[in-house]
Amino acid sequence: MPRLTDTSIRNAQPGERDKWIKDSSYTGLYLRVRAAGSKVFVLRLKRGGKVQVRTLGAWPAYSLRQAHLEATKAAARRSGHVTRITVRDAMGEFWDHHVAPKYKRTASPLTYRNEIERVLGKRPADDVRPGEVSEMVRAYKARGPVAANRLLAFTKLAFSWMVEAGYVSADPCASLSNRIAGGEERSRERVLTDEEIRALWASRSPHSNLLRCLLLTGCRIGELQAAERRNLKGDRLHIPETKNGKPHWVHITPDARQQFEPKGDYLFGTRSNTAVQAWVKRFQRLAPSVWTPHDLRRTFVSQGGAIGIQPHVLRALINHTEEGSLPIYLRSDYAEERIAATKAIAARIVAVARGAA
Repeated sequence: MPRLTDTSIRNAQPGERDKWIKDSSYTGLYLRVRAAGSKVFVLRLKRGGKVQVRTLGAWPAYSLRQAHLEATKAAARRSGHVTRITVRDAMGEFWDHHVAPKYKRTASPLTYRNEIERVLGKRPADDVRPGEVSEMVRAYKARGPVAANRLLAFTKLAFSWMVEAGYVSADPCASLSNRIAGGEERSRERVLTDEEIRALWASRSPHSNLLRCLLLTGCRIGELQAAERRNLKGDRLHIPETKNGKPHWVHITPDARQQFEPKGDYLFGTRSNTAVQAWVKRFQRLAPSVWTPHDLRRTFVSQGGAIGIQPHVLRALINHTEEGSLPIYLRSDYAEERIAATKAIAARIVAVARGAA
C-alpha cells in the first residue's frame, strides 16, 4: 500500500461512503475521504485492546507534513523514545510555532534556517552531534564572525526548542560558545566623519536620497523603506511598526522632505535592503572608508550629543526605551524637545555636508 502524497490526496475522489486511505509509512495514519467530499487526516491506534480514533485536521489547511509529524510523535510516545524526525521537519515546526508568530522581520532568521537545513536537514534531529554543529558554524565564518555568531545563536534556540518538543534527548549546542564562531562581539561605535558626510551628500544614486534621510532623521533603514505617504501627517512621519514593537514618530525637516520620492505610495522607491547595502559597498570602493546604513543612525545621535542634546531626548528621538523605574512615572514623549532637537541636528548635518561647519 503506497504512502500518502499531496498528489494522491488531491486526486482522491469521494464515493458513496467514506473512504479510509492508509499511509503505509506511518502507523495508524489515514486519510478519510468523506462522501461529501472533504478530506481529513485521522490517527487510528490500538490502546488496551481498543481502537482509538483521533481526528487531526482537514486537508489542505492541515498539511500532510503536519499529519506526518503528529503520527511520528504518537509513535514515539508509545515507544517511550524521542520522536524520530529530521532536522528539516523539526525546523519547519519550530519556524511555524516559534519564529513566524513572534518575529516582525524574518529575513535574517530565514538565512540561518536555510543554512541549518542545507547542512543538517536530512539528519535525524536526535543524531546530530556537537561536532557537526561546530563544523557548520566554523565553515560559516567565511561570511564574517558576526554572521557565524548569529547562526550559532539561532541554532541553539532551535535545538533547545527541539529538546522541549521531545525531538532531541540532548542538546548538541549546549557545550558550544562563540569561540568557535567569531568570539565575543563588541558594540559597534562607527560614526561618519565630516568628509564622509560630504561625500554621501554629493553622491548620486537611486539610494542616495534614502541614505541622506536616514542621516537626517535617525531612523532605521527598514522603517523608512516601509514608510508610506499616508503615514506622513504634516511635519510628522508616523512609524507604526518598529523593532521594539512600540509606535514611533519623527519630525521631518525641509531638508529631509526634499529626499522623498515625488510620486507613489511610498516615500522611497527601493524596497530592498540588500540592494542598498550592495550600493554602499560599491560606493566605498572609491574611498578608504567603511560604514553601513545603520552607522548613519549612530551618526545622527553623535551629532546631537556634540551640540548638547540631552540623553533622554536622544533616546526618544531614536525610540530607545528608558531604563529603570523612571518611565513608569514620566509619560511625556518630549514632543517639543524632539522637534527642536531634530531641527538642530539636521541643521548641523546640512552645514557639515555643505562645508559650512
